[in-house]
Amino acid sequence: MKNQLASFRGAATLFAVAGILMVLIAAPASAQTAPGKGAKPTVEDARKFLADASARLFDLTVESGRATWVQETFITYDTEILAA
Repeated sequence: MKNQLASFRGAATLFAVAGILMVLIAAPASAQTAPGKGAKPTVEDARKFLADASARLFDLTVESGRATWVQETFITYDTEILAA
């Protein structure tokens, strides 16, 4: 179970990094400045964002896994909705 959670967290981090890179590549240079600051985000801002995104994705992955387990164990209309 512990290895599985570590694997989920690694995958969540990878998806977060990929998403950030896609946004940065697709956004025009004028859109890459921080709103209200007038300057580009710093490396520390990126690290904080990645840490926050990784933690959030990990929490969502655990919640999704639990809902899926309950749905697969107790197959009812309500658990189908939870898993969806």
